[in-house]
Amino acid sequence: MNINLIFKVCLLHNKQRLDVFLKEKILQLSRTQIKKLIICNKVQINYNIINTPKKKFF
Repeated sequence: MNINLIFKVCLLHNKQRLDVFLKEKILQLSRTQIKKLIICNKVQINYNIINTPKKKFF
């Protein structure tokens, strides 16, 4: 089962790491679980797959 979550990023989160941002938004998952999702190509930013947890917003 796939679940799609969509988040808008405001300027306060500009230059924040993707894994840290998602951890703040998805309290049910650990940061390790979030990193695994990112590495397994399950996370997108503006329809682009991101596979680097340390990727920062721009």
